[in-house]
Amino acid sequence: MSQETWPVVQSLLPRGLGNRGQNHPQLPDRSRGFLFMKTRKKICALVILFATIMIIPSCRQVKSGQKDQTPRPRIVSLAPNLTEIVFSLGMGDHLVGVTDHCNYPEQANTKPKLGGLKTISLEAVIATNPDIVLATKDGNEQSLIEEMTRLHLQVLTYQPYDLDQVLETILSIGKELGVENRGEEIVKELKAKEAFVDKSVEGAKPVSAILVYQRQPLILSGPGTFADDLIKKAGGTNLARDAGTQYPRYSMEIIIEKSPLVIIDVSMGTESSAQKQARDFWSQWPDLPAFKNNRVAVMNPDLITRPGPRLFEGLVELAKILHPESFGAKK
Repeated sequence: MSQETWPVVQSLLPRGLGNRGQNHPQLPDRSRGFLFMKTRKKICALVILFATIMIIPSCRQVKSGQKDQTPRPRIVSLAPNLTEIVFSLGMGDHLVGVTDHCNYPEQANTKPKLGGLKTISLEAVIATNPDIVLATKDGNEQSLIEEMTRLHLQVLTYQPYDLDQVLETILSIGKELGVENRGEEIVKELKAKEAFVDKSVEGAKPVSAILVYQRQPLILSGPGTFADDLIKKAGGTNLARDAGTQYPRYSMEIIIEKSPLVIIDVSMGTESSAQKQARDFWSQWPDLPAFKNNRVAVMNPDLITRPGPRLFEGLVELAKILHPESFGAKK
């Protein structure tokens, strides 16, 4: 209690409570009863005033501190795909911290940024006063996860490796955040997209393809990646699937030898000139079937690499690239 409010409280205290050093003469019985009633009224007034004094600073803190206005549970997301899942579940308003890479949906850019996947400090997380921290086993530093756990923060870690595990992750997070029904609705919608693609490409001959993450040096999507899984489910054959690593480096000689019918280039991200730059680059090898038949396509890498709801958008888009005829379009 502040020094300014103490004199007000002291003035309401019955004599002998606020100034212990004073002595008072014995009063007649009737006077004692009157004093008792008067004292009780003052005590009631004191309680009300004291409660008001304690509440006012709290109200001021809520109004001045945006952090305290966030509804419970307060959520920290340490990966872009987890941030997307939280928003899809309708819990975006609960986010009090995300990574520098969390850029979707647009509202994610308004959330406090805590750093990169590997550069988030324990102090930055604690400062958000989180109820739940969502993390990834491979993307985030294991030491950070261990420190948060040691401090008894509720840390939930996820690392889906295929489409089915993405669905399981959505269901799990939905349950943890108390929106299990919404999680089930999302999973139902995403399964419908997968079923649509499966039915559309059923019976179609697999199309040979490569997915390029980087051009110099050439880095492709190999086995065990989401892109590899998506290419297969979209009715294609990943020509880099025989590599010994998830992200193999290839020479142009090997690319020419493999002769992909389709090249999916995600190296330029979402730049407006990505399609032109891709075509200019691959025009250096005009005999490549993919270039010769105008089947060099660009995609948003987030639809291929982020294990969240948009991965199923990537599946649909990829299927249309590999089998345009199955979706009412020409090759």
